[in-house]
Amino acid sequence: NGTITAAMVESLAKEMDHRAHTGTEIGKERRSLLRNVLTLAEVADYFGNIERSNDLLSPFTKTRKIREQYVEWTIPFKMRERLVLADFYYATRQLDDATKLLNMLEKVCLPRNQTYEEGEIEYYRVRIALGEANYQSILKHAMHAIDKLTSSNMRPSPSTVAPTASDHEASEKKTDQPDLVQWRLAQVMLALGTGAYRHGEDPTRGPARLHLARWLFSRTKDRLGLAHAEQELGVMYRSQGKEYSEKARQCFDEAHEIYKNEIEHKVYLARVCMNLGTYYLYQKDYREADNYYAKAMTLADELQLSRAQAAILTWKSWLALAKTAPDLTDAIDHAEDALGILNKQSHHTRVDAHLALGSAYLTKGEYANAELNFSEALKIATERSLQRQAIHAHLCLAQYHVDRTNTKKAGEHYDAALKVIPGNNFPKSAYLCAKRDQIKKCLDESTAFYLTLENVLDGTLSLNQYRGKLEAWLIEQMSIREHGKINAIADKLKVPRQRISKYFTDKKRGLTMQTKQRRP
Repeated sequence: NGTITAAMVESLAKEMDHRAHTGTEIGKERRSLLRNVLTLAEVADYFGNIERSNDLLSPFTKTRKIREQYVEWTIPFKMRERLVLADFYYATRQLDDATKLLNMLEKVCLPRNQTYEEGEIEYYRVRIALGEANYQSILKHAMHAIDKLTSSNMRPSPSTVAPTASDHEASEKKTDQPDLVQWRLAQVMLALGTGAYRHGEDPTRGPARLHLARWLFSRTKDRLGLAHAEQELGVMYRSQGKEYSEKARQCFDEAHEIYKNEIEHKVYLARVCMNLGTYYLYQKDYREADNYYAKAMTLADELQLSRAQAAILTWKSWLALAKTAPDLTDAIDHAEDALGILNKQSHHTRVDAHLALGSAYLTKGEYANAELNFSEALKIATERSLQRQAIHAHLCLAQYHVDRTNTKKAGEHYDAALKVIPGNNFPKSAYLCAKRDQIKKCLDESTAFYLTLENVLDGTLSLNQYRGKLEAWLIEQMSIREHGKINAIADKLKVPRQRISKYFTDKKRGLTMQTKQRRP
């Protein structure tokens, strides 16, 4: 570690650039140095020293000529070593450059392991598609990867230890060496399960793939991969409601233990702290949620992780809204700060930030700003095929139109939310299901109210009876808009506070204005 300096790597990259123009032969010792640099970068990345890894790799990405020379210099290397640079492009969200590198590497695979190495390249294409939130591409490349890996000559072995940096050579010499196929399949299943759960047309397929990924990782020594699988399962369980909260907590605790005490990976530790914060937000333990968000932000600030900072700020915005007395200033500031940090590629977090910001403006009564943010969220989610978020955006717009008493437009967005995923496969999300049911109740009440008008015209209801229904409907609608605040409802309807309070007291007793007997 101490013998390879940044100056040496810069010199090596310049030498690549020079050879691109002169065509001189590559020295054996220089190629050996490059291999050591790639090994060191991979190890640094695995143990969370992202800055060191990026410093080692970034010089090889400065020009197209250097990238071409990188491909030529690494021809004798194993594909796993050559793909370290693709990891750098993926981590820095340079997805187009990652794709170009994969296309170049694919043209030269080692004959002995060609099918296996093609499978490795397909796995990296799965990761890129996951970064783009493109489920159809995730599925296509995952199927190709599974086909290549399982039909390769890197046969499974009885051993259940994880692959190490030297396992490619060892696996060709001994039959009891690590099962590289199983390890890569675990990675494919983790990416495929995450994609299916977050962005797939059938979200029910995600859990099975994530469970399979965890099982495969548990049979290796890849503790980092196992922690990733635990964390994704935790996110899935957390979203499914209180009955799964204990499972979610167990998964997050397992991931937290590995990231913090075994691998000491601060980047992923920041993410699991954020997810634990959201877990407590769902449990309505707002103090503990704030505590974990603070831990996550401290790590994100220390490591200058802009996407993590934006994601944490977005969740802090939702936290400010969820409190008994919503802090609308904090909610708006956090969401706006998140959008200020994000670049155009962070589609998933941008949608979440717009939804949080729109919800804060809706609560504040700034309807134009609310609609603007909800519409922008829907636009991004639709363009990028972010199905769960498209559903959330439609439901937020439905809620906006319910608050504006535009039943027709609310109904259109409600219907659209149900049709985002073909075959009525609504996500298994407690939050989205509760929001859907709340809006349906509002729509049903509005429909019932309008239908009762016919009863007046038919003579089956008296004017006073209809007036009682109208009064109850207006109070309910205003209660939704003012979040049940009795004083605000009374002010808007210009009636005494006691009248509104009595309505809700009678409602609890089953005696609303709709059911009381009135004198003619």
